[in-house]
Amino acid sequence: TCISAIYSYCNCTNCRKHDAAPVMLVVVFEKNSVKIKGETAQYYSSTQGCRHFCPVCGSSLFFTFDTSPKNIDMTAGVFERSDFIEHTHRLHMSRALNFFKVDDDLPKYKEGLEK
Repeated sequence: TCISAIYSYCNCTNCRKHDAAPVMLVVVFEKNSVKIKGETAQYYSSTQGCRHFCPVCGSSLFFTFDTSPKNIDMTAGVFERSDFIEHTHRLHMSRALNFFKVDDDLPKYKEGLEK
């Protein structure tokens, strides 16, 4: 169930490296609206962010941040259906790879979402 989800493309170095891609597509949910079945392996990719992945195949699943404990950031590739995903903005454009050109009308933020 999608409750108050945020859809974004993230260009930060940690997300790009973790996803082995020029950009990571992320869907942010309220943690209490998501049920995770099975075990995950995890590691802290930064002082605030914990990445969770499949301990069998290594697929990236989701990540959490100590600074936003009520949220869970799911990688868009984990969903069997994608008809509910419509990305709304691009984050960390200051770190975007110069060969990956973006030509859309989505709001672009130099870093994270400005408050």
